Amino acid sequence: MEVGKTVNRANYITLFRIALVPLALVTLFSKWPYHEFVSAGLVLFAWFTDFLDGVLARRTDSVSNLGTYLDAAADKIFMLCILFGLAQLALLPFWLPCTVLVRDLLISALRSFASAEGVVLSARWWGKVKTTLTFPAAAGLVIKLPGTYALMLVATFVSVVSGLLYLYDNRKLLARAWKGSAV
Repeated sequence: MEVGKTVNRANYITLFRIALVPLALVTLFSKWPYHEFVSAGLVLFAWFTDFLDGVLARRTDSVSNLGTYLDAAADKIFMLCILFGLAQLALLPFWLPCTVLVRDLLISALRSFASAEGVVLSARWWGKVKTTLTFPAAAGLVIKLPGTYALMLVATFVSVVSGLLYLYDNRKLLARAWKGSAV
């Protein structure tokens, strides 16, 4: 496998999104003036990079298995860190990021099993809706924008529903995994 075929511009953008996590957390917990706006801006910028890496991968015909998994991991890493940070700051109840974490771990476990069996499970439409709701809701919560807590509740509901639909859509794979049979 050539490195250039796997690590492409889109994947570098995805890796950059992961690298933004410490900076986003530092600004989230800082006390300097306007830190909330910088942190919210970083959340929105991370959301933009999520859109950008996908568009770039498709337009340059460089969609890869690595990129598929890396993009999903980057979203989970970034958003879970921000959600737990918001919970630490008492801007969210702790159960909310825990719910998202459990959903993400279940889907990641399914994707890992599928990968071991040679099956690539890509993101579904509901998962994209979840991301589209969660990033702006998190940014809004950082700056204490009215109505964003309700949006985050909707995003969490969509997250749970999308996870259940993902499991349902892959029930045959789950059944084989449960029985210990090969796909």
